[in-house]
Amino acid sequence: MNSLPSKIENSMLHMENDLPALITRYFQEEVVGRSPHTLYARKIDLSKFCLFYQNLNGHLRARELMPRDVKLFLNELESRGYAPNSINRHLGSVRALGSWLLENGIVRVHPCKSIKDLHVELGPPKAPRDREYHRLRKTADVLAEASPYEYSQDFRNLVLLETLDSSGLRISELLSILLNQFRDRKFHNVKCKGGKIRSLSIKTDTCELIQEYLNHHRVPGSDFLFTSKTGQQLDRVSAWKALKRLARIASANLPAEEQIHLHPHMLRHRHGYKARKAKDAVFAATRLGHSSLNFVQRYTQETVEEERDLIENMD
Repeated sequence: MNSLPSKIENSMLHMENDLPALITRYFQEEVVGRSPHTLYARKIDLSKFCLFYQNLNGHLRARELMPRDVKLFLNELESRGYAPNSINRHLGSVRALGSWLLENGIVRVHPCKSIKDLHVELGPPKAPRDREYHRLRKTADVLAEASPYEYSQDFRNLVLLETLDSSGLRISELLSILLNQFRDRKFHNVKCKGGKIRSLSIKTDTCELIQEYLNHHRVPGSDFLFTSKTGQQLDRVSAWKALKRLARIASANLPAEEQIHLHPHMLRHRHGYKARKAKDAVFAATRLGHSSLNFVQRYTQETVEEERDLIENMD
């Protein structure tokens, strides 16, 4: 770069220190390998922040990024009617970028210094109730029994439903598990959100279902535990559609107010709730892979019925 004319050199240095260029580097160096959902959310959040920062300051110089810029960004989101959870997600994206900028000497002060997440009122767990799960499981059983042929996708969907419910894993975590990671009634060395690696015990009934799936219904072709009908790794969209189909069939004869609305993460909520009820919040946090009890609260709030019972029993 020393051989370039000074004006061009200064222009290139300026571009390299612009926020969009640094965000591109951040994604290449720090966010690579994360789940597609995380990548998409970070890109959307940081794109909004870049646009706001440019409109606010008239430039995109990253070195001048300060906490007041982030505070005004959050105020803007709040004024536009964003929910607290959504605002906190945007803040988390900017905070992660800010830590990277600080570590690389781009900024001297963390852009999110002293900025706290908004308080979020936690409601009851967003999970299928026992009656709803019974209907889902019964539907999955009936469909699996109706198609007893080899490589049954309906049997795979039954195992997928039960494994999500009894493990508490995120759908992306479960679908990333390889055949050799399932042994001794455990999933070993599972790659989890945030770069964590952990092993997880699975109850016996679920292990027996998984083994039957492996012996008689899994389509060969890849090393992943759950495969598609072509033998490739089962992807998140296909898994989501399979569970939606189960919910739709299970709801076919139910009134509108009892229709079952299901997505994979709801089964993680259900597992967290059951783990807390079986022992305590610490056990629930361990099962879900959280290092802090702050994160597990969203999965372990009492239902309305439980809260009423607790109040009635208070002296």
